[in-house]
Amino acid sequence: MDRLVKMTVWFLSRSRKNPTQISPSTDKVTQSR
Repeated sequence: MDRLVKMTVWFLSRSRKNPTQISPSTDKVTQSR
């Protein structure tokens, strides 16, 4: 459960970032999901 919560928080934090700050590597991971 702790791991799931951590992943959710990490995902939310990532989505909160401005789209202009997204890096190519981050975009790759987003497309992979």
